[in-house]
Amino acid sequence: MQPERAELPRRSYVGTGSLLVAVGGAAASQAAMMTGAFGHPTWLRVLAAGFEAATVGGVADWFAVTAIFRHPLGLPFPHTWWVPLPRLGSWP
Repeated sequence: MQPERAELPRRSYVGTGSLLVAVGGAAASQAAMMTGAFGHPTWLRVLAAGFEAATVGGVADWFAVTAIFRHPLGLPFPHTWWVPLPRLGSWP
């Protein structure tokens, strides 16, 4: 029996917040580079690349974790099965 949605414990929103910061930072840094607000300094390109990498990594992690437990975006990917590991005391 699964608990109702309202009965589930509060989950941490750190991942969602981090992904939103990454997307917002990527958008802001791209906008700054396109408008030339700061000129074209190297640090802005490095900052933009970091935000883009964080966005891609965050979306990939979300998709991977979602694919383990349910069908992401309604796509019928086969679920992975947990590999049973031997107990710590049973190693040869």
